[in-house]
Amino acid sequence: MAGYPWIYILACIILTCSCSLGLLQFRWENNIVRLWNPTNSETGRNFAWLWKNHPPDLRRHTLIIYAEDVLQPQLIQRMYKIRQKLYTAVSKENVTWSQACLKVPLIPSKYSDFLEDVEEDSDEDDDAFAGFDDFGEDFQFTKTDFSVDFYPEPYCQNYNSLEDICFEDSFIELFALHGQVNETQIMNLTKDQILDAINAKTTKSGIFSVNKDFTQLLGRIQYDSEGKIQGAQALKMKLYGKMNVSEAHLESIEKDSLFGDQLALEQIDEVTRSIEDEFIGILEAERTKLEAEDTHLDFIVAKSFPDAVNERITGDIPKVLGSFGLMFLYVGVALSKCRLDCVDNKALLSRAGLAAVLMALVTSYGLCSLMGFFISPLHNFIPFLMLGLGVDDMFVIVQAFDQLEPLKDKSEIPDKLAKTLANAGVAITVTSLTDLLAFAVGSSTTVPALNSFCFFCGVGILIVYLYQITFFCAWLVIDQRRILDQRNACLPCLKSNCNTPLTNSNSKSCLPSLDLVGKYAEMLAFKPVKIAVILVTSGLLVASIYGNFMLDEDFDPWLFLSPKSYVAQFKATHDYYYPDKGENVILFFNGDVTQENLLGMDRLLSSLTSEAESHIIQNVDSWYTEFVKYFTQNLGHSQGLFSSNVSIAEIHSALAQFLFSPAGGRYQYLFTFEEPLTCGRSLPTVYLNMMELAHFHFNSSNEGIEAMNSVKHLMRTSGFNGRSFPFSPMYSIWEIDEVIFPVF
Repeated sequence: MAGYPWIYILACIILTCSCSLGLLQFRWENNIVRLWNPTNSETGRNFAWLWKNHPPDLRRHTLIIYAEDVLQPQLIQRMYKIRQKLYTAVSKENVTWSQACLKVPLIPSKYSDFLEDVEEDSDEDDDAFAGFDDFGEDFQFTKTDFSVDFYPEPYCQNYNSLEDICFEDSFIELFALHGQVNETQIMNLTKDQILDAINAKTTKSGIFSVNKDFTQLLGRIQYDSEGKIQGAQALKMKLYGKMNVSEAHLESIEKDSLFGDQLALEQIDEVTRSIEDEFIGILEAERTKLEAEDTHLDFIVAKSFPDAVNERITGDIPKVLGSFGLMFLYVGVALSKCRLDCVDNKALLSRAGLAAVLMALVTSYGLCSLMGFFISPLHNFIPFLMLGLGVDDMFVIVQAFDQLEPLKDKSEIPDKLAKTLANAGVAITVTSLTDLLAFAVGSSTTVPALNSFCFFCGVGILIVYLYQITFFCAWLVIDQRRILDQRNACLPCLKSNCNTPLTNSNSKSCLPSLDLVGKYAEMLAFKPVKIAVILVTSGLLVASIYGNFMLDEDFDPWLFLSPKSYVAQFKATHDYYYPDKGENVILFFNGDVTQENLLGMDRLLSSLTSEAESHIIQNVDSWYTEFVKYFTQNLGHSQGLFSSNVSIAEIHSALAQFLFSPAGGRYQYLFTFEEPLTCGRSLPTVYLNMMELAHFHFNSSNEGIEAMNSVKHLMRTSGFNGRSFPFSPMYSIWEIDEVIFPVF
């Protein structure tokens, strides 16, 4: 190496450039399940199946307005105006909310509206509706609904002509009428009207024509002595989007072919991305306006969390660059032994050492990416780890070099370098090897995020070690030749007139000297010092053991976010004003609708809503519950689904009818059929159906683990003949906590 340093330098550069090609496979990952759940775990297997067969396409957007009392007309009106701005938003790519929202049919609650739609679309069925206009608004043909009396025809003819509207959960629904929100009515609301509406015995959505509990949207509700709502401090609104999963997947593939938009961190189609970016801009502007009115707004859209994680990752880039800059100054001064003259200054050598760290970073990231490993928020620490190890190796090598006899001419360089590596090589080899083995053991974990992180660290440590004993040492040889030739430290091509001695043996070093270490060793030989060291060490041992017993393991993905981000502020606001609101969980059922499977779902829902589970489950939103009511009350099957007189064909026919009724239309989205569902035709084979439950808020992972296992157990023992499982991002975290928790 000392004889041909440029060969080693060139070889290291070629290796770095070759490995950098692996960065073409570089990919970010922030999906909680893919990060923390082993692929062979229950959640990992279920998520893989779900992503392959029914990729998640629902996009939830939530905003919260909070003030001393949000049930004031002006705040309801402000919520309405914000809603209108979101509904009428047009992105830079000319995308509207109507193109990106989750749509459900608008089924009028007033029969005259339903008739008007038919009369506009067709004159052929006028006879079927003869005489209907003579009835008032409150007339009901049956005690059920219009879908019962006139299904399949003329109901389906009219249904197919109905307008699809965007699904939402908002307080504005309470003041809508027949699917329409009247702006004049909203602007003329009074406090009494608002309180009368929310305190009504039955509250109904005027948009979707279904009964609805609007108190779920209120936070920190204030009641009077009679138990009636008098005010609230927070008001929530939810909008729901639906992503084109196929387009998102194709666009992701195109971007993955090169770097593209890797920082997006998830698959998302451009229509969805465009409108969600517009939403963020609108809501940020509204938040600023409201703050001037002593009212506050916090919000989160579906892309907010991954964007915030991405911002945290990219936000560390200036820190990495800054740390390299500071380290360059420090290393340059330290390696020069605080001599900043034009020859003995080691600015060139410090640049080479830091370049070796950067090259090692590129090489290791390229190799790991080529092997299929991903980058996660944990990987932010790797550049700092490699920088610390690289600089430490540099100091050890230079210190060992300087402790030897000073050079007299260039012919002595090979021998001195050999002795340097013989002395320093042991230290840096042992340090690097122990670190490498530690991370190698860590990479054996089944947790994907830790596996990837440890593998990256292990490869990085190995490459840093190799580059320091080759690339850096080669530059050390070149730098020593420069010093012997009295060439300028910053411009080696120029000879310097500085009278710098060829030896630096008498120069004071910024690094700890061996004399100082020797004095420290002599001090440790005194008996009082020995006793003090033993006592302090024993005390630290006892404190450490106690601290380990007191250690509490609790993983919170929100801690990845900056506390100042609007996403973290939304989380804090939601936890304060809605302290009982916990995790939402989707229950998936893969299998056709059979009496056996319906019986299994019936058992499950009975268990979930039982007193035994009331402390962990806040509510369950199930199409099955509403279908049973429709089947027994509206269709007259009072004997129930499981009567011997009821055939599966009747159930299928009733379920198809239910899914096109005012009560069941909103549940269509929860079904995946093998063929399209058509009004008036038989029910296609059901491939997948879903339900949703909400937990109470849990104060610890241990409580969440208990609730998760309870739900999983109930689903496994329900008797459903097919694949059934609950899914929630937090379930994946609790599953990992469950594995780690016994260690603590």
